[in-house]
Amino acid sequence: MVERPLARQRLRLMRQSLVVSLSAFRLTLVLLTGLVFSFPSAANALDPCNNDRVLPVRKVIDARFPAWHLVTLSMLSDEDQRASNENRGTECPGLAVGNFDGSGRTQYGAFVKFGV
Repeated sequence: MVERPLARQRLRLMRQSLVVSLSAFRLTLVLLTGLVFSFPSAANALDPCNNDRVLPVRKVIDARFPAWHLVTLSMLSDEDQRASNENRGTECPGLAVGNFDGSGRTQYGAFVKFGV
């Protein structure tokens, strides 16, 4: 007879612990969700198309061709994102910078998409 009250007490403690754990999980989930939606610039900071090298080109495209947008990693399929990361590392997939004609000047090649 002594074992039953101890088993009930253990069960009650386990339930209380579970309730506390679920409450902490819910609170953590709410806080993380709030952080994700309140700081979109954090996601943009990780975007390789949002750096000092690419922004001037994006500004020109936005000013001259407002319906066209430089392709970013998020616009690519999962497979294309993997290929871009493997081949280009952390570079923007929508921009190529180089000396393409041998003139010694920096030139740009842009991969743009209409109406995104």
